[in-house]
Amino acid sequence: MCSSAICFIFILIFLAFGHATSQASPFVLFPPALYFDSSNYIYVTPVIRDIQYVNITLSISDSEQNVYNQALLNRPSTETSKFDVRLGRGSRPIKYFIEIYVSGHDTLHSTIFGAPNVLNIRALPLTHQDELYEGDVEFQLLDPKGFKIFNKVSKADNRFIATSFTLPPYLRFGEWKVVSFAKDSAVKFHTVFYVNDYVLPKYRVFLTVEATKSPLIVKASVFARFAHGNVVNGDVTLRCSLISSRETTNVGVRSAPPSSKKLVSAQVGFYNEYTNT
Repeated sequence: MCSSAICFIFILIFLAFGHATSQASPFVLFPPALYFDSSNYIYVTPVIRDIQYVNITLSISDSEQNVYNQALLNRPSTETSKFDVRLGRGSRPIKYFIEIYVSGHDTLHSTIFGAPNVLNIRALPLTHQDELYEGDVEFQLLDPKGFKIFNKVSKADNRFIATSFTLPPYLRFGEWKVVSFAKDSAVKFHTVFYVNDYVLPKYRVFLTVEATKSPLIVKASVFARFAHGNVVNGDVTLRCSLISSRETTNVGVRSAPPSSKKLVSAQVGFYNEYTNT
């Protein structure tokens, strides 16, 4: 149960440019929080103007298992359907994953996607007394490492707040967060989405080789950075060969195979070691 002064309802809609145009998402109204041992009403309204019959499925899961699943069949597309969700005395997790599917619509859930995308957000700020909150609301977009990418402030005026973030062209793999909180409150709320399809930015690799006192050993240094300056993590494989090195066989003369040594980075973006040639 939500015990803070302000709760938020998040509806995330993902639009991927460059792909086929998706169908609209249904309009969904959630309670400000999920209460245990009580009725939690979730309202789903299809956005189909023509009268049709649709199937609506609501599924709720925690981090371990599915805790609620119900399907409403052959519902008129012009009417709002109500789900009465009751959560029992289980482990009582602090976060649930809610998935809603309406036939003829996109599935509404945290989706997996890649850049470039626009993340459209609708949030309904409510007080703990289920009243509409009025005031400034701040939205933050955090990458999987918790780094703040964008920050926006919107005004809550007795209705849904609509805002959007244009995601950067290079996305980190993992769980991203949209964090929201009232300007006069230290309590924050968030929802998540996942990035599996990502593009690595181009980077530059610098290699220097220094002679040593031994003719069989050289000192090799490798340094790598992305174009924006951040260092690159990873493994390095060095292959050494003599240009004039050849060996004679029964079938003729062929180049000797190069020696190789795999170097595992001892420090981020930089490695140097003496290696045998």
